[in-house]
Amino acid sequence: MAQHALGGRFKKRKRDAADKLQVLAGEVGSILEDEQEALPADEPEMSGLDVIVADTQGPLPDEGATEEIPLEDGQPTCNPQAFADQETAALFLEEYAKQEYPKPSVTADICVFRRREGHLQLLLIRRAGHPFMGCWALPGGFSEPGETVDDTAVRELAEETGVQAPLLEQMGFYSTPGRDPRGWVMSEAYICVADEDVVVEAGDDASDARWFDVEMEESFGLITLELVPEGGDLQGDENIPICSFAAKSQKVSGRRRAELHSCEGFAFDHAQIVADAYLVVSDVGIGLRAGSR
Repeated sequence: MAQHALGGRFKKRKRDAADKLQVLAGEVGSILEDEQEALPADEPEMSGLDVIVADTQGPLPDEGATEEIPLEDGQPTCNPQAFADQETAALFLEEYAKQEYPKPSVTADICVFRRREGHLQLLLIRRAGHPFMGCWALPGGFSEPGETVDDTAVRELAEETGVQAPLLEQMGFYSTPGRDPRGWVMSEAYICVADEDVVVEAGDDASDARWFDVEMEESFGLITLELVPEGGDLQGDENIPICSFAAKSQKVSGRRRAELHSCEGFAFDHAQIVADAYLVVSDVGIGLRAGSR
C-alpha cells in the first residue's frame, strides 16, 4: 500500500514537472521568434526546449547520437532530454527516504588462524556483554557509517584483540534469520593467517582473547572440531567450543561448505563460520594442519 501511494505521488509530480517544462519551453520559444531572422543561413533553428537542454547540459549531440552525456552530479543519462527526470528523481528519493522500510545492520566477523609449532590455532574472544555474555566468539562487530565492511573488519580486530590485521580475505556472507537476538543482522566473514609470534590483548567488547588449538576428528562422514585453549584450562569453564559438521561441495564452484550438525560453546552462528573457515584452510592447503584427537 505504501509503495502504491508513493508511486502515485511520484507519477503526479512527474506530470507536473513535464507541464512546467513545456511552459518554460514555450516562453523561451517566444523570445527566439524575434531573433530567428538574425541567424546565419546555415545555422539550424532551435526550439525553446533545445535552448533549455543546451543551457543545462552543454552542446547537443548530433542527431541520432547514442553517446551518454554526464550530468552535473556525475550520473550518466542516455539522451539530452533526460535532465528533466532529475527533478522527479530527487522527488522520488525524498519520498522514499520518508518510508520506514526495515533495514538490516551489517557486521564483520574474523577468523584468524596461525601456525604454532606446526599446529593449527584459532583466535577467539570472550564476550564481555549481552547477548551471549561469557561465551566464546570470533572477533568482530558492527559496521559504522562511512566505512566499508573491510574497514570494519580491520578496526574491530584491532580493538578487540590488539592484532593489526594481516591480509584479510572475504570468506562468506551470513544472513540466516534469527542469527542475532538483537534483530536483523547480517555478517561478512573474513579469514586470515597471522604470524606465529603475534601478541593478543583483549579490549573493547572482549573480556578475554586467546588462541585455541584446533583438534579435529573425522568419523562416519562427520568432522568434529574441538577448540582447546592454549596453555591449559579456562579457569573452570567447561563450555569448550565444539562443533560437528558434514562437508558439502557447492554445485557451481565445487567449494566445500559446512552443513552443521551440532555445536556448543559458541556465540551467535560462529560455529557455522568457524566450520566453513576450517574447510577453506584445509582445501587451500596453506600449510596449516589441525591436530588429531
